[in-house]
Amino acid sequence: MRAVIQKSFGGPEVLELAERDKPAPLGGEVLVRVHA
Repeated sequence: MRAVIQKSFGGPEVLELAERDKPAPLGGEVLVRVHA
């Protein structure tokens, strides 16, 4: 899954696009897919 990550403080210039594993929801949680 693609994610926007922030490794340091700053404005929008510190945001990076990265690939991450799909999270697994725990009990009482839900996983929401955003389609834009």
